[in-house]
Amino acid sequence: MSLTTGQKAGWGLADMGIVVFVIVKQLLILAFMNSFLGIPIAIAGAITTAVLVFDIISDPIIGYFSDKTVSRLGRRAPWMLLGAVILAASIIGLFAVPEGFGTNASLIWVTIFFLIATLGFTMVSIPYGAMAGEMTLEKKRDLR
Repeated sequence: MSLTTGQKAGWGLADMGIVVFVIVKQLLILAFMNSFLGIPIAIAGAITTAVLVFDIISDPIIGYFSDKTVSRLGRRAPWMLLGAVILAASIIGLFAVPEGFGTNASLIWVTIFFLIATLGFTMVSIPYGAMAGEMTLEKKRDLR
């Protein structure tokens, strides 16, 4: 079964959403923690590193569970749907630090929501990447 142009376009469009979080994670979080919340850059960097270590651990775990999932939506879609909701909600929470929070409370708030957002991102991106090989039953074709 070949993929339609619409399916291919949808696949590419979904990747744009994934890239948005990558940009948030790599560019905006450090600036937000340091410039807006007053968290020293060394501590903000340590938090970012800790979240990346969490991501390294959670990726294969989510991949394993995604591989083993059985549902009427398929193996990947339930993870991606739940992950998208978690990611969207936690990104909002990440940048919605309550007014009046001190530096320590803000640090805890951002760390928790950053971890949750990263988990949501993993729940979307790992199954999304695994879907590529499952989207069609066609054998690899010679592109020459």
